[in-house]
Amino acid sequence: MSNYSCSFGGSNYETISIHPASAADKAVPGGGCVAALSGNLGASLIEMVGHMTERKARKLGEAFDAEVQKALEIATKEKEAFLQLIDQDAAAFD
Repeated sequence: MSNYSCSFGGSNYETISIHPASAADKAVPGGGCVAALSGNLGASLIEMVGHMTERKARKLGEAFDAEVQKALEIATKEKEAFLQLIDQDAAAFD
């Protein structure tokens, strides 16, 4: 897989090109890898919203909601778990 860079908002980001590889005639990366990557991205978005909510609460001098804090902690943990699932799924076919 190739690494690509993209930039927006004044920041540069490195991405791994998994989508062209998932269209190849090979088992890896397959459905499990792509599903786990999707889960990782979803958890990352939840984490992003949690951080934005926390920052806004601090800016307004308000308490950070305990439920949002818990969701943020879970998303952070699960984001890493999804990355491990990508590796586990790939290893199952090697």
